[in-house]
Amino acid sequence: MIAARVLQAAGGTMLNPVAMAIVATTFPEPAARARARAIGVFGSMSGLSPALGPILGGALVDGFGRHSMCLHPRATSLARR
Repeated sequence: MIAARVLQAAGGTMLNPVAMAIVATTFPEPAARARARAIGVFGSMSGLSPALGPILGGALVDGFGRHSMCLHPRATSLARR
């Protein structure tokens, strides 16, 4: 289980530069203002998510119990379909 978590963390770490490359490719150089805004939003979300994740997760567990942590990934995956 620990090895699987290490593999998951390594995969997640590799996704960040790929996502930044996709943002940079989606907004080419002539659209410099839109590109700067997109990179700014990406950077701010990358900074906010590690800070807000534990807080929101703790509030979810405190309010609805530890089993509520299993509901969030299911709701997210259903919303994407």
